[in-house]
Amino acid sequence: MTTRGRPEPEDLAIKQEVSVMTRGWLSRFPAACGLFYVIIALVASGSGDDTAPTSTSSGRAIAAYAAAHQAGAFAGLGEMVALLALAVFAVALYTALSRTEAAKEAAVVVLIGGVLTVAIKLGSFPAYFALYSGGQTTDPAVARAMLQMNAYAFEITLFTQALLLSGVAIGGLVGGAIPRGLAATAGLGGGAAFPRRARCGGRGTRGR
Repeated sequence: MTTRGRPEPEDLAIKQEVSVMTRGWLSRFPAACGLFYVIIALVASGSGDDTAPTSTSSGRAIAAYAAAHQAGAFAGLGEMVALLALAVFAVALYTALSRTEAAKEAAVVVLIGGVLTVAIKLGSFPAYFALYSGGQTTDPAVARAMLQMNAYAFEITLFTQALLLSGVAIGGLVGGAIPRGLAATAGLGGGAAFPRRARCGGRGTRGR
């Protein structure tokens, strides 16, 4: 409602409340991206095909499987969204950690770990999508190389994610930039990536 072209006090109050709610939601969104990344990654890793070839499979087996399981138009969309969420989350962590003088170096480590994780994984997508969307059987040697590119990128990102989590742990425990409970959890998560890398390297990975 307006009076002679001017908004009523009730309208102004509603607009101010909406503005506050919007700013509050936007301020929480970067941190929530970390949760989105974990959820999407867990869903993607839990929906794999047990019969899918691994990085230790023969090129002939990989080419035959890829030809019989061609990807759809939106293949990999979940992983792309997850990586974009991780990028936003890494920037949010960098901003939070850099506010404390003692955690500024840790903030840089976190940002580097996040950027490397996103860049390496995005760099491996084209080969993987080309393998599963070519519409025909790929040469066995080429098919094996394509799958291995994606699988090894996944293994490397375990190290870069461990770097990110280690930076969070150091920034929280030493600099006090974030709650120490969260920092300790991040440190445990970063340490868990190394034995996971050893298991993946020993049995081969499916890459996604």
